[in-house]
Amino acid sequence: KALVTLHPPCGCEALAKLPEGGREPIVLSIGQFRPEKDHPLQLRSFKRLLEMRKGRKKVPKETRLVLLGSCRGSEDEARVSSLRALASSLKISDRVDFVTNQPYSVLLSYLGRSSVGLHTMWNEHFGIGVVEMMAAGLLTVAHDSGGPRDDIIGP
Repeated sequence: KALVTLHPPCGCEALAKLPEGGREPIVLSIGQFRPEKDHPLQLRSFKRLLEMRKGRKKVPKETRLVLLGSCRGSEDEARVSSLRALASSLKISDRVDFVTNQPYSVLLSYLGRSSVGLHTMWNEHFGIGVVEMMAAGLLTVAHDSGGPRDDIIGP
């Protein structure tokens, strides 16, 4: 029998209908607040992006980073607190929003108005969040490994 690869389901129909124009300068990260997602890298990278803007006008001054995801319990909630502290120490807390444990409608709203998607997990198993951001029309930056490279971009 022939082998068939089955990917996790991802309903992209509603995402593909989101407006392409009128996007806000939001860099959106979606996923659970787990250590392997490497949210600290996202904060440090965003800090560098803002520093690059100082000599150029190509990055809108209103640009924000939104980390949107769920917390599975007290460990994840402590992780978010630690990320808030890191954003503060990087002096970017006024440009970073943490959106936790929200319904799917909130995710859809952010996917419909964000411009860039960011996913930093190394060797992600598949990367449904990456698929969702791409389907919603975001310019998506993901780690060049695992599912995003092998399954989503293609063999």
